Amino acid sequence: MRDGDKEQYYSLNGERLFYSFLQSYSFNKTVMACNCNKDYWKNVSGTATKKQFKWIDDETIKKQYKYGIDNEKIGVPQGGALSGLIANIVLHFADYNVLNSRDPDLLYVRFCDDIILIHPDNKKCKEYYQVYVESLFKLNLFEHIPDESILSYKKSFWSTKTKICYKWANSSFPWIGFVGYEINRFGDIRVRKGSLLKEIEKQQEWVKTIHKALENGNNHKSKLEILSSVRGKLIGMAVGRPMIYNYDFCEPDMCWVTGFKMLNNNKYVRMQLRQLDRSRNIELYKMKQILKGMDNLDSKNKDDVYSRYIEEHFGKPYSYYYHALKDK
Repeated sequence: MRDGDKEQYYSLNGERLFYSFLQSYSFNKTVMACNCNKDYWKNVSGTATKKQFKWIDDETIKKQYKYGIDNEKIGVPQGGALSGLIANIVLHFADYNVLNSRDPDLLYVRFCDDIILIHPDNKKCKEYYQVYVESLFKLNLFEHIPDESILSYKKSFWSTKTKICYKWANSSFPWIGFVGYEINRFGDIRVRKGSLLKEIEKQQEWVKTIHKALENGNNHKSKLEILSSVRGKLIGMAVGRPMIYNYDFCEPDMCWVTGFKMLNNNKYVRMQLRQLDRSRNIELYKMKQILKGMDNLDSKNKDDVYSRYIEEHFGKPYSYYYHALKDK
């Protein structure tokens, strides 16, 4: 096979694989079908409203798809290696339409399907947002319609998917949120509150999972081994696997800290990172108390080794605070 033929072959093969990937998944058929599957939700905690996948209302769907979506394949898997690429391919059309104005005062940033629009003129900012929404409509995509009745610095405002145009200022809304971060007009960057709470919930969930497994008798380890395992998991989730001898210069593995490399050293983020360290210590203490109350575990652990281990303080080498702000 000649070089030119090989190039054409690989191109066609890549295209075939790409379209096969798109055909392999459909949110409205693959995911929404689980809402009718009671067995799927048996191990999911929460209220009845949480035990279902939300979808766009029928009235909104009919605006985009006159004949419904029964024969359509909509969506791509979240978190897939190609998901970001597909978002960029599709939304490039919207990018072009918004940036076509060449307005030097406009800041338009997009990461996958998250966007932010900033402009000193309120009216123009709304106009550019409308250009973006119209582009989505032409692409047969749906927007998260902002709730215009919410315009106050309250929890309900920050929990909405799409914010209506608001003033970025100390006297109004001092923070702008984007892809897990929040930034104020002085350039201070902190973790978005939702992302912070999500990490704390992950810490709590891991301890609950281990506790539940122990109550069900799914254990063949000693107390010391269990506590060491829980501690290692919580540290790994936070800062990777640093060792005492190399924590000061090693690069963290895939963990929470590596997802927030843009943080800078300011009073807001310092408070948040201390909160994460404190929360993790609380969860470790809870685990210690749980193990103390379990007499069915291996009695060999009722010695001074276990007692000394659980009283140790694991600080700087494994700290959110240290690793997130190292060299900053």
